[in-house]
Amino acid sequence: SISQFLAKELQNLVDSNVTDTTLFFRDNNIYYSDNEQIKLLWESPLSTEKNGVSSFTEKNNLVSVNIKNKIKNFSKKQNSPAINRVKSISSGDNFIMIDWRIAETQTSLPWCAAYVEAAILCNKIDVRATSARAIMCYIYPNLTEKQLENAKLNQNQVIKYANYCGVYPQKVSRTLTLSEVQTQLRKGNAIYMGTAGYGNYSNSRHALALFGWVNQGDYQTYYVWNPWYNYPTVISANAGPVTIPVPGGGFTWDNTITNW
Repeated sequence: SISQFLAKELQNLVDSNVTDTTLFFRDNNIYYSDNEQIKLLWESPLSTEKNGVSSFTEKNNLVSVNIKNKIKNFSKKQNSPAINRVKSISSGDNFIMIDWRIAETQTSLPWCAAYVEAAILCNKIDVRATSARAIMCYIYPNLTEKQLENAKLNQNQVIKYANYCGVYPQKVSRTLTLSEVQTQLRKGNAIYMGTAGYGNYSNSRHALALFGWVNQGDYQTYYVWNPWYNYPTVISANAGPVTIPVPGGGFTWDNTITNW
């Protein structure tokens, strides 16, 4: 499921008979293509006046997801190597946002922790270019390909690989406060979210990355990346458990790796 915040906009596309399109996440806005024209689907409340932001015509910087069959079936972006580049951070009185790029998405392999760690390292201001497979091969150098495909990372192994890259994050057995999240984002550090599943995902764990915050008046939101998808999810950051809904259930944030 794409974020619940886009339900109205996606339904409008269906009602307009736009059933075969591409979504683009750029400058925190979401666009769609219609008859070879790029149109705005959802405008972010963030300011568009940011330092170091390239023009929308630079298509190589776009992240897209194909939508067909009345926007019900999403195709995942194929894996690609992490790209070494300098990142930017946009901020204002009511927002802080890492200029998040998605180089790969999780396949059927149980490597969510590796995908999230790779994305966090690749999106640092001082980039540590890597990939989920590179992380898994470093942690498990002696496994066969079949064994590697069934392997998982625990959070101690996540930190071990980060240390190998010269990064020294810390594990905390709780969520972060809004103030702590803002401090990390201002430093250009995304946050590793350890989560517990509910609904169809009960008794399972999942990793996600928190890379942005927006204050929409009385409503605080976080921008989160679920490695299953090549687009962001916007979730509530208001008081109470922080949850990330997905079809059939969702995940509740309960521990953190921070200070990347």
